[in-house]
Amino acid sequence: MTSGIETAAGHGRNSKLHQLWLAPLLAFAGLAILLFFGHENWVYTLPAYEPDVQMLIVNGNPLHGQIQVPVAAKPGAHLKVTGWFGELAPAFQSQKIVVYLDDRPMAETNLAESTLLGANGGGTHIKNWQVDFFMKDIPLGVYTLTVQSVPEGHDPVIVSQSVLSVTP
Repeated sequence: MTSGIETAAGHGRNSKLHQLWLAPLLAFAGLAILLFFGHENWVYTLPAYEPDVQMLIVNGNPLHGQIQVPVAAKPGAHLKVTGWFGELAPAFQSQKIVVYLDDRPMAETNLAESTLLGANGGGTHIKNWQVDFFMKDIPLGVYTLTVQSVPEGHDPVIVSQSVLSVTP
């Protein structure tokens, strides 16, 4: 015959065992529900390599930064040219960016001021921009894609040039 003390001690051990497994079991069930109902809505995808895009480094006076340009397109396609600049010369203040295909202006945009945060709370002022346009009325061929910066009170400055191939 077992005493009431032994029964209570045995029940306490089982209770602790259930508590040990309860939290991981609930977490697993919650994750399974998210996967079943959430699908791709909550999944963060990492940036992937895009075969028709190249990254150009701008490293000169008065600007430094990066530009992402397409290298191939289809007629009528939507193209996006993006970038950021940090200005090395304080007297050189870019107001807008103009993108040309050969000598034909395709699109322009103003620059947006932002801050790139660094270590220990320090920051660098940069200007982001994005130009979108469609390849309307552009025949097949190879073109020169030019990005120009238009500063206040100065002549436009060619920031980068690359080749854009328009293929069927």
